[in-house]
Amino acid sequence: MTLGLYYAFARDLAAAGMVCDGRWLRGDNPVDWALTRYLAGALAVQEDRGGGPACVIMSRPEDCPVVYASYNMDPPDGVANHHSTYLGLFGKDIKAGQTVRTTSRLVVLDKMAADQVVAEYRRFCAGN
Repeated sequence: MTLGLYYAFARDLAAAGMVCDGRWLRGDNPVDWALTRYLAGALAVQEDRGGGPACVIMSRPEDCPVVYASYNMDPPDGVANHHSTYLGLFGKDIKAGQTVRTTSRLVVLDKMAADQVVAEYRRFCAGN
């Protein structure tokens, strides 16, 4: 049911509604999303399972209603294996001329340990 679709991890029902309201189907490159699980936090990890570094992207939960990602599959299709991960920031329509701000963080770790990732996320959300 999800092959050929990018994954959307929504914070709550309102965020899930934005994923499915049709805004992603406009323009020259429409995208269909598969709603997956609810977010526990606005956090995503990409790691090199061969022992290389891990990249962690994060945002404060109130600033990021959805995290979007591709999947892995062999052989790859049009979505699989390009390792895309996006923070869906703001969670509201922005009017022309309106200014909004948010902060996100990228952390690169030599090795990924779940407790270290969670600690980095908590430190970020606390403003450190």
